[in-house]
Amino acid sequence: MNPIDSYSKYLEYPEFAEYIKEHINEEWIPKVLNLKTRMQRGKEIAEQINILGDDGVPVDYHVTFWKSEVIDYVILQQDAFDEVDAVTPLERQEEILNLVTKICEKEDFQFDTFLDVTDYFKKMINLCKQMNYSLYKSEQYYDYVKQIEAMLN
Repeated sequence: MNPIDSYSKYLEYPEFAEYIKEHINEEWIPKVLNLKTRMQRGKEIAEQINILGDDGVPVDYHVTFWKSEVIDYVILQQDAFDEVDAVTPLERQEEILNLVTKICEKEDFQFDTFLDVTDYFKKMINLCKQMNYSLYKSEQYYDYVKQIEAMLN
């Protein structure tokens, strides 16, 4: 399933926007739209990489592509067979959204090659997925958050 082609249109409904403002905050929808735009850009870059090859595009393109992969793997893909990841309360969703937004907005990465980018973001995705499997606000959950923050710094 392609996350860009099959996204829900719930963001367009005023009653949803009102609900989110009341139960989370008014920044939620702009953040989601920002991540959706990043997903679209990642899809475009993936097509360029497929045509030109990994070495045929700048390292920055790989960073943008992998940021879109973080969004996909960490937010959009849930494990229906995992007791914790199958159902995510709004408070946890907001934390995950904020964390992924922080990852995507980081601009000062220093990578020499696309392989460096790939290794870094695969490790980041793995930590985030493990965090998603951890009980919310548990010691293990916060340990993964600390590891992710350390990678960002």
